[in-house]
Order: sequence, then structure tokens, then C-alpha cells
Amino acid sequence: MIYELSIKEAKSLPDFTETDMDFVRITLNGLVIDRRMLSLIGEIGSERLATFSTDDFLVINAIFHEQGLTDKLRSHTKKLLDMDILEHAGRNKYVLARSLYATIGKSSKELILKHIEKMEKKALR
Repeated sequence: MIYELSIKEAKSLPDFTETDMDFVRITLNGLVIDRRMLSLIGEIGSERLATFSTDDFLVINAIFHEQGLTDKLRSHTKKLLDMDILEHAGRNKYVLARSLYATIGKSSKELILKHIEKMEKKALR
């Protein structure tokens, strides 16, 4: 529930850094880190969000922040693809649906340019 609320409110994920076998230490950041994430959550809508598991929220958070997905999270992409929240962008690569990018102020052209720049850097290595 802590993860879900953090993502819904566009805040940093909880930090369990100093947790050990005897004690749990959790740090919660109350600052909104990106208002575009709030817009994204609003556009997805409470009806669809009500069907989300914690892992579904973690997938959306990772995709929004352009982070890779673990195998566990990747197993949740089919549901989000079926709900038109994600789209395939290549083998094991996913992006937010085009309809959602307009909500967060990104265009398809911007995403294509970013992809070209990333591929160009890989080719120069």
C-alpha cells in the first residue's frame, strides 16, 4: 500500500536502506517529485487504477521514469497492454500509450528523437 500511495501521489518510493534482521527503517519523502506523474495517474483514472496491483503501479512508475523492468514486473505488462496503458516499443521494451504521452507533455517525435540519440550512443561505443 505504501508503494501504491507513493506512486499515485508522484512521490519517491519508500527507502528501506537501513533495515536489518531486527529492525525495519523506512524513509518516506513527502515531496511531489513530478507533477506530470500526477497528470498521468489522473488520466489513467480511478476506475482503472482500482484494478491495479502493487506491481502494476511499479510497472507504470518504472516506465514513466524510463527504468528497466525486472522479470517479475515484466509479467504484469500484458494486463497494462490490454488496458491501453502501455504499448510495445520493441522486444521486451515498453512505453506508455501514445494517448498518455500527450497528458504528460511529451510527443511521439520527442520519444523517437530520444530513442535515436540512445542508439547513436550505443553505436559509438
